[in-house]
Amino acid sequence: MHEITVVIPAYNAAPYLQETVASVLASASVEANIVIVDDGSTDGTAALAHQLMGERPETIQVIEQKNAGVAVARNTGFAHASAPAVCFLDADDRLRPDALVTLKSLLDKDVECIAAYGDVAYIDQNSKSLPFRSRKAPLPNGNLLASILEGNLIDTPGAVLFRAAAVERAGVFKAGLRRSQDWEFYVRMAQQGTFAACDRIVIDYRLHPKSLSHESSTAETFDEALTLAFSNVRKARLLPDNVLARLEARRRASTLRLIAIRSHSLPAKNLTAMLRLCVSSGLDARVLQTTLRTTLSAVKMSLLAKMRS
Repeated sequence: MHEITVVIPAYNAAPYLQETVASVLASASVEANIVIVDDGSTDGTAALAHQLMGERPETIQVIEQKNAGVAVARNTGFAHASAPAVCFLDADDRLRPDALVTLKSLLDKDVECIAAYGDVAYIDQNSKSLPFRSRKAPLPNGNLLASILEGNLIDTPGAVLFRAAAVERAGVFKAGLRRSQDWEFYVRMAQQGTFAACDRIVIDYRLHPKSLSHESSTAETFDEALTLAFSNVRKARLLPDNVLARLEARRRASTLRLIAIRSHSLPAKNLTAMLRLCVSSGLDARVLQTTLRTTLSAVKMSLLAKMRS
């Protein structure tokens, strides 16, 4: 019986899929099967997936569906998962050889733990390592609800091994959200139990032009996930109202900063929203710092643009 199911949603991922699958097959000391979900690809992804299944039919399963987005593809794969633990690995990323066995050992140590996760490194479209800033502190363990609500603690679901039963209880990925589907899913998972962290890199996260495309990154698209997540936690009364309000203000401020960085500007509407967050949070230090940094960056970018024109 397989110990882990690795779900790989794939859309036009032909250049990377074989390397991604090979990284799972190279996993040390763990019985894992792979469910590849082709999400209506228009390149050679489906053909490649079937070729890989033909080479390892006892390990790889391929499902084809009409294009419906990564959330639906992950959910389709999870519906076909048979193992007690599941990893949602993007089709252009690459697991480290000891990732699954390391994460599984953390789950085995604590029956109350519903997920184990590790650190992330970055590679480019040619699989070359990219520089990344090392963390100042170890990844946190335990009840991570507050930490996840405040920010992007987990870069990609491929860095996490979830208990399948906990995913069932929490519910799968929300297909209707335009942004932050992963983060909203982590929030629901964090309400199911504790997370265990390992002190090593478990995945190479690939950055390339398509993965860096953020056409839909607006305050409105992010707001859908933020409002849903905080509303659900508030209804469950899992955190005091004053703590939840502070976390929400910090999260919204950091999101607006991210949008400003990506768009190289800070529209008046977003600046107004950040100033309102400062007031509503009681001039929370982190919200105030984020607002000041974003405003100064926007002014600087505006001046540079005028100098170039």
